[in-house]
Amino acid sequence: MPQPMTRQQRYFILALDHVSAMQGQDAEIKDDYAALCHMMPPLVRNDGLCQAVAWIEAKAQAHPPTSLSMAYGLLRTHIASLLADGANDHADQLLTKVREASVTDYMRYTTVLLAASIYYKRFVQSVLGLTPTDADRVRDGGPR
Repeated sequence: MPQPMTRQQRYFILALDHVSAMQGQDAEIKDDYAALCHMMPPLVRNDGLCQAVAWIEAKAQAHPPTSLSMAYGLLRTHIASLLADGANDHADQLLTKVREASVTDYMRYTTVLLAASIYYKRFVQSVLGLTPTDADRVRDGGPR
């Protein structure tokens, strides 16, 4: 029988799984994903969870798809899974889930995302070997 885990242990494992799965992605998608992982906590703190999720949703819908829009899509999928405690939640319903959440659930989702984001940030550095300097490039739309 598996031992019970703390929330931090669950966040650690889920973030490691998500970031490790990025190793098979194109280099540009990995760079963009790493930058987004570093940008997520300030975005949520400054603008709130609803606006951050709406931003991610909008950016994931680029036509034609770009490496950045695919990175946003992967981040959306990972956030949906994180907020569902590791279950394969429907990423396409993340916006609705956050928008329709009770105050208690909304606060919990915000807390979970901010608490887990440190693991995503660290694992894109240690597992993917990418640095936070790319966050400024993606935010500012600069060259690769």
